[in-house]
Amino acid sequence: MSATSTTTPTSSTTMKSETEAPGPCWFSMSALIVLHLSTFAQGFSNNERQATTRALLRHDVHIDGTHYQTRMHGGLHPSYLGFQPVPQVESERTLSQKELCEAALQDMFDAITMQDRLDGGVSLLIRCTGSDAVSPEKISFDLYITPQELHEASQQIGGDVAVLVQAFAQEFAILHLQHFTKRCAIEKTQVPKHFSATHINIEGPQYLPAPVIPTGAHILCSAQAPKSFVRNLQTSSPAVMDSKKPISAAIRQGVE
Repeated sequence: MSATSTTTPTSSTTMKSETEAPGPCWFSMSALIVLHLSTFAQGFSNNERQATTRALLRHDVHIDGTHYQTRMHGGLHPSYLGFQPVPQVESERTLSQKELCEAALQDMFDAITMQDRLDGGVSLLIRCTGSDAVSPEKISFDLYITPQELHEASQQIGGDVAVLVQAFAQEFAILHLQHFTKRCAIEKTQVPKHFSATHINIEGPQYLPAPVIPTGAHILCSAQAPKSFVRNLQTSSPAVMDSKKPISAAIRQGVE
């Protein structure tokens, strides 16, 4: 059974309005290759073509009405299945599925960093990739916190964010990955394997790992095993209570 959207164009549609959702054919590596090789792309470098196709792919996706579309009832979004690897000749070189995911992730970090610079805001991003991980300490999280704020109050903000990562892992990520695994089973597709990253250090003073690139804002980390988190929080209690420096409110609350 396929889930459909009332805004999905039919095969007889000859023109898409700005409010219409893309059809299943848009969610494919083949569609990316067509864009990559189109006459519009002539004269641009390979990197420029790839950046353009990614920009078109993500344009207005937060309002396109396809959030709940699935190929099979209770399955995965068409984008996940459509952008799996397809055979391609070397002369038609475009992003592989893995490269597309990695490039899109970098686009996201570029966008959130630029937004903070443009409007003077502060942002927090915590996300994990769909995988077969079944416990918090085995999940790898991509993390962003406005660099200037993290630098100026590393213990306060670093500690708070570390606790948020732990809570996100235990309360959100595990539940999502359980759902994701079931959806992969429905679609008869293999669940990806991913590996843990450097774990948060709840005892401080450096609560979060350094950015992936020294000059960057992308932090890769993992939470702790729930029992270890509680034990380490209790172990850090004397140092936290005796410290005269500003301490993370989440850490202080946890040890009281």
